Amino acid sequence: MKHIIGFTLLFLCCCSDPDPDIASFFVGTYICEQQTGDELISTEWKIWQDGYKDRVKIRISIRTDFKQADKQDITQSFSVDSVLVESKTVLYFNNEYVGEKEVMIIKGQAIKEGQSLSADIALINEKGVVTNQILEFAKKRWN
Repeated sequence: MKHIIGFTLLFLCCCSDPDPDIASFFVGTYICEQQTGDELISTEWKIWQDGYKDRVKIRISIRTDFKQADKQDITQSFSVDSVLVESKTVLYFNNEYVGEKEVMIIKGQAIKEGQSLSADIALINEKGVVTNQILEFAKKRWN
């Protein structure tokens, strides 16, 4: 009996992945919509694995729709590579990316709960100006 238990424990220890694929827990498309006085801001994060079990790449698209006819709608897109997946529920940002006209830094974290993602991030431009954002995303169902 001791041998059976010993072999079972040995099998479980040897066959379990010491480096689990935690990045796959975040793969998908997440949407956040925020309404302000005269604008609707839609932010989309498309997340996929970045070649490693603990890294993801995020394509961020931000669309601002203005209610006023004389204002032109704005669309911005950029990618953030090699975002660290800290656990099955936490993304950790400390990355550089190229914004519209300058190199930016994104710092902060995003926490996944079920099909939603809450992000608390800071965007820092080359001059050191910080823009803080708290975003609540819902995962698209068809991903």
